[in-house]
Amino acid sequence: MLVSTSLDAQKIQSYVLKDKPYYVLEEGGPVTVQELTNNGSTMDAFGKDFAKTLYNTINWKERGINTKGKGKVYNPWYTTRIYELTKDESAAKYVIGGNYIFSGNITKSHELLKSKDKSKEAIPFFYYKHSVDATAKVDGKITITSTSNGEIVKEFSLNNEKTKADSKFVEYPVTPTIEKYTKMLSKDVINRSGGMFSPVYVAKTYSFKAVKGGKADKVFKKEMKNKKKVFKALADAGSVNELGKAYQEIVANESKLKKPQNLYYNIGTCYELIGNYAKAKENYLKSADRTAITDIESLIKMQELFKKLGLNVVENDF
Repeated sequence: MLVSTSLDAQKIQSYVLKDKPYYVLEEGGPVTVQELTNNGSTMDAFGKDFAKTLYNTINWKERGINTKGKGKVYNPWYTTRIYELTKDESAAKYVIGGNYIFSGNITKSHELLKSKDKSKEAIPFFYYKHSVDATAKVDGKITITSTSNGEIVKEFSLNNEKTKADSKFVEYPVTPTIEKYTKMLSKDVINRSGGMFSPVYVAKTYSFKAVKGGKADKVFKKEMKNKKKVFKALADAGSVNELGKAYQEIVANESKLKKPQNLYYNIGTCYELIGNYAKAKENYLKSADRTAITDIESLIKMQELFKKLGLNVVENDF
């Protein structure tokens, strides 16, 4: 992406769909999320916390887009849940549940060591090396059951382990209690697997290319130079639709532009931001930007997948 000076640079902070969910429920929703069954005697809260995280990441309000950051979501179907959720198991196509068991152990040991100073004047002495090994472990699985036949269509392992070893001389090193260490593992597992049914979004800075008039028409060239401030102001305000319209108004004079392909690239970028991938591709093709074309084709494939799952994809115009 080509950017002019920092004063003129047009950029918009937003988010882009990076990847489809780790696992796709092919028949779509509705989906029921159950608390995981605890097969042990510790960490009762884990089953409820994990189910809550799954529910929230499937639900559109918590779908992994960090709206507390600098970026803004302009794409309306980025904030639409893919799967409908229901608490009525009889109304669901899939039931997501599972089980788990936590275990942990802390072992302490010491080793008697002798000083290594072998000089004649040295007085030999002995000291202890104290070691602590802490381990927390979870064994479990996530199950996806089809309500149409009661069969498990997929299982995922939740198995994970957290270990720490430390040594000190004279005294034992300070380590977390097994309860605290197990809670740390619980948090790690939830963060790692809690979003497995949700798309992955990443922050992206969209940079716009310079649109300049050619040398042949000096009046038009000056007009385009003056419009730089307008374009930048709209971009800074996040007024994507207005920015797209402003670029479209120049299409009639594309023959007067120094690089008409830059204009179409910017129009395509505005369409991508608002989720109209068909129009984005149409304009990226005119810009002949291979990277933009490849990226939008990848996004269109994921968009088609979401449509099959029942997502209502609305592609608005400016």
